[in-house]
Amino acid sequence: MAFERFTSSGYHPIGMDHFARDGDMLLNAARDGSLQRNFQGYSTHAGLDSVALGLSAISRIGTLYAQNTKDEADYLACLRAGHLPIRMGYRLNADDVIRADVIERIMCHEEVD
Repeated sequence: MAFERFTSSGYHPIGMDHFARDGDMLLNAARDGSLQRNFQGYSTHAGLDSVALGLSAISRIGTLYAQNTKDEADYLACLRAGHLPIRMGYRLNADDVIRADVIERIMCHEEVD
């Protein structure tokens, strides 16, 4: 029912769970095969590094992910001490990179080559 309502209102499906109208950058990327996805959602620039600020924020630099602490007191104490307020991190290995690529291709293009 929702799918029909969106499509009958001029929206086109993108990936698994998004919709956009003609002229939207995400729809253009879906049509030309350049649509990407990261942990924040669909994007036309998901491969770029991102440094996140704030409680529980997640940064990605290359194959490294780091999440800031979610505790405000810890966050502020780290900053006051001149340290990054990182709670945990993970570096993708070669197999992780392959899996991430396969998942992204399925979610963005509904196919794997």
